[in-house]
Amino acid sequence: SMMFYFLPVMIGSTFMPRLVNTWDQGSGDFYELVLVTMRVLTALGMLIIICSVILSEKLIIILYGFEYSDSVSVFIFHVISFLFVSHVSIRNRALMIADKTNIIAVLSLTTVVLNITLNVLLIPKFSSLGAVFASLGSWASTVILLPLLLKSYRIYAVLFIRSFTFKT
Repeated sequence: SMMFYFLPVMIGSTFMPRLVNTWDQGSGDFYELVLVTMRVLTALGMLIIICSVILSEKLIIILYGFEYSDSVSVFIFHVISFLFVSHVSIRNRALMIADKTNIIAVLSLTTVVLNITLNVLLIPKFSSLGAVFASLGSWASTVILLPLLLKSYRIYAVLFIRSFTFKT
């Protein structure tokens, strides 16, 4: 499920020069360009999720055998995490451009602590599904909840939500 994680890096690298240029020009279009990048990743993420849901059972049985077919739900939820991971990748690039690396550190540390806490709480009760829920929950929190708590960074939660629409 992690084989797709190179895609946000590739897409981010493609958009990076334009993001830097837009920021340097002081253009109000910076966040619109971040939104465009996020929309590309959301569309790609949704396509990956849909394909994974459709193909996951067959893929797991072909690769690992029928005895691993119970891992389909773990795989699917892990693939859903891709959506949040990819947005963190782009958001962190935008924060680096804006010279806000301190907030990247705060968000990353908070995400790690949240992930560990959720693992401790969920793994004993739900086993491997608990681990994937902990991962998904911590990634979702760093994309939506944590930026909402920090007033000057709420824009990134809003951009994430807007990335699911293609309305301007």
